[in-house]
Amino acid sequence: MGQIEEAEHYRVKWADYRSKRRRAARDLLSLTVFVGLMALLDLQGPSRWLGTVLSVVWFVGGSSILFRFVTPWPCPRCSKPFFHRGWSHNNFARKCMHCRLPKWSTNPSA
Repeated sequence: MGQIEEAEHYRVKWADYRSKRRRAARDLLSLTVFVGLMALLDLQGPSRWLGTVLSVVWFVGGSSILFRFVTPWPCPRCSKPFFHRGWSHNNFARKCMHCRLPKWSTNPSA
């Protein structure tokens, strides 16, 4: 594969990552609004603590699922998970945890 084809391959993979990240952020915001509304409506009812506990459990479970959707994203260069290596995990990594490819790089030799 030539350098131009590799650069295009990287652009496509980064676009896929951006799409997944935006979707996860949108879904997390929706989840937060839903849980907030559920908690507000529960304040009107007789069992205040039950709705709050369910809201927290719903939020933690939903956000965990969303992050599991984004974090195993494969690196464009080495195809291994970009954000984690073994037990080490970093959602804010600026480089692949395996091959050290810089985030957003379209240069195969970076």
